[in-house]
Amino acid sequence: MDIISDKLKTLPDSPGVYLMKNASGKIIYVGKAKVLKNRVRQYFHSSKDHSPKVKAMVSNIADFEYIITGSEREAFVLECNLIKEYRPRYNILLKDDKTYPFIKVTNEAYPRIILTRTALKDGAHYFGPYTSAFYCREMIDLVTKIFKIPTCHKRFPKDLKKDRPCLYYAMGQCIGLCQGTVSIEEYRKAIDEACDFLKGKHKELIKRLTEEMKSAAQNLEFERAAGIRNKIASINYFTEKQNITILKGADADIFAVAAKDNDIAIEALYIRDGKMTGHEGFSFEGALGIDDESLMSDFLSQYYSSGLYIPKLVVISCDTPDKGMLIDYLSEKRGTNVEVRHSIKGKYKELLDMALKNANKTLSDTIEQKLKYQLKRSAVSELGEALGLENPPLRIEAYDISHTSGDLGVGAMVVFEDGKPGKKDYRYFKIKTVEGNNDYESLKEVLIRRFKHCLNEYQKIKEGQMDEEEAKFAILPDLILMDGGKGQVGIAKEVLKEMGLSIPVFGMVKDEKHRTRGLVTEASLVSLSPVTSAFRLVAFIQDEVHRFAISYHRKLREKKLLKSPLLEIKGVGEKRYQKLIKEYKNINAIKNASVEELAKTVGSDTAKAIYEYFKKENG
Repeated sequence: MDIISDKLKTLPDSPGVYLMKNASGKIIYVGKAKVLKNRVRQYFHSSKDHSPKVKAMVSNIADFEYIITGSEREAFVLECNLIKEYRPRYNILLKDDKTYPFIKVTNEAYPRIILTRTALKDGAHYFGPYTSAFYCREMIDLVTKIFKIPTCHKRFPKDLKKDRPCLYYAMGQCIGLCQGTVSIEEYRKAIDEACDFLKGKHKELIKRLTEEMKSAAQNLEFERAAGIRNKIASINYFTEKQNITILKGADADIFAVAAKDNDIAIEALYIRDGKMTGHEGFSFEGALGIDDESLMSDFLSQYYSSGLYIPKLVVISCDTPDKGMLIDYLSEKRGTNVEVRHSIKGKYKELLDMALKNANKTLSDTIEQKLKYQLKRSAVSELGEALGLENPPLRIEAYDISHTSGDLGVGAMVVFEDGKPGKKDYRYFKIKTVEGNNDYESLKEVLIRRFKHCLNEYQKIKEGQMDEEEAKFAILPDLILMDGGKGQVGIAKEVLKEMGLSIPVFGMVKDEKHRTRGLVTEASLVSLSPVTSAFRLVAFIQDEVHRFAISYHRKLREKKLLKSPLLEIKGVGEKRYQKLIKEYKNINAIKNASVEELAKTVGSDTAKAIYEYFKKENG
């Protein structure tokens, strides 16, 4: 504390940012101050008024640094940047690795409408960002259907008149640009209309289209008039279904905060052109001992630093202590004045109530998920005790084999971490070395391959040839469960012994009704009461590994059934198969072709093989 005492005496009467460090020099908190001397000293005076969180933080402070800024606003911006860079333990942390989607109308001779997560200065039109990729894709789908914009991967004008039109053209959902019947002017007009729609200029667009429809009808172009009428109907349906006008012509973001103990939930509502266009819920930790006003301030500074669109109005459920600095910061980023308002009546109050209701729902869902997680952790601990393990098996791997009378054998590996499925670590294995119905040998192959991968990756990581993040098999389980009895357990132990590994192994056995009964070793049965959480966890794992194995085996079986008989003929691979189908369109045409005709497509030797194959088949 001598270092801290000396530094406290030299603190300036200036605005700035301070960085608190622990004994190992790691930054654990970043804060801003109008007057550094006053703010930083408060932490080290009497702690009776401190919140539990501040007390915990102060007990870990071994040193601090500070940076003087030219203004309070500069301190505001710098604090936000440093929090993002160091991600200190005692700051609330908004995850900012999320990239928001945009709708992009490309800058090409024949523009396309696509989804992107990067807005570049490339002359294209960008609409967004949107808070939901699903909503973004729905909008693209709607716009391309209304204005009949192509959604294929063809490149124009290079691909004009090359192929037959697709199904969308036949269904009246595409303008048919690929057929060359639409001029570039007509196509660009459709793109301009789509852009007006995305900009929300629905009234102007409908007015213009109505005039065109009347003109087409007067000129006896009834088919064209009917097409425009359908377009107008689609736009009207969308505007009536999608939005109710809430605020006349206004753009606003509405934020409400809800916090309990250490959990925080913030709900955002997005108003564009007076209509609600979306919402998003945020949940994170770090609320302990912090008032709602400070939580809101810290959240907004991080939220808008991500480069999102800033509207003219930001409405918040509670005033913030740094409201002036926040207004300056947002106004500078937007380029025009931004108003930050706390409303207690009127339309904005109704919107805040709606946001607060959703924030409270997000908060309760978060707390409920934590309770479920704690129950799963208790199931893991309970299982570890029942099996006599020294520590709870935080990572469990389970294995099963699936085949049809020895054909298309597959092995499945599922992973549970902290009692929850870790689906990103699930793996399946096609059986390569075992023929026929031999579950034990199939299982042996799967386990050897799995743990060989593990040892190879571990060696590469050790030698610096691979990063841990790239590894798919390097993590070893705390417990292995086999879908089967003593025989499967014996095979697993044999493989582990050969590999020099020591991991507990148990088999998951079922009763005569094919329901989970308990766990076995090579010597005994470990009974689990059906009412315990450990039993339910084992039953879930057994069902999950069986489901995963069966689903992959079924996929392989269906693929085999769909496989063309042509591919069974010597000399016919994927490329020649594609050539034949392109030339003859179907199998019957190939069957009826002569050797000479087939030879023009695949060569004489393969043509003879195809001819003989079908001749033999026809008897």
